[in-house]
Amino acid sequence: MGIKRKPRKCKDPDCEKSGFFQTGYCSAEHFYRNKKPKAKKPGKKIKPVSDKRAARLKEYYAKRDLYLAEPENKFCACGCKAQADTVEHTRGREHDVFWDDYARENNLPLLLDHRWWKPFNSVCNQKLERDAAFSHQHQLSKLHNGKKGDLKGKQ
Repeated sequence: MGIKRKPRKCKDPDCEKSGFFQTGYCSAEHFYRNKKPKAKKPGKKIKPVSDKRAARLKEYYAKRDLYLAEPENKFCACGCKAQADTVEHTRGREHDVFWDDYARENNLPLLLDHRWWKPFNSVCNQKLERDAAFSHQHQLSKLHNGKKGDLKGKQ
């Protein structure tokens, strides 16, 4: 014959039952009542801006300030005579896309390529984004491939 096992007492301190328990507890209720909660690991926070993008933005802000300080870029390009405080990227502002071979050779992604910048006041810049007619008037609607709004029949 084989080895005889001894009946064990339930691991729950408030229980007096004895028997052959696989988990050491006489019931699932006693098991879950005594189960210790696992320590939660602090969640890893995702960076809002990657290191590569942060480096490009730092360079962009410096170039943008120099661009807006030039006399021909002091005022808004729409003609409202307000002082320009931001730049409109007429070809987009991706930080890792190059417009042409010149930009690729000189490492000028669209974000930093000042050939496609226009000085704008922040109010007018928002108007460009929201108003398709205003955007078409300043010939900047090609940026979004007509997604800013369809002007057919409104002219």
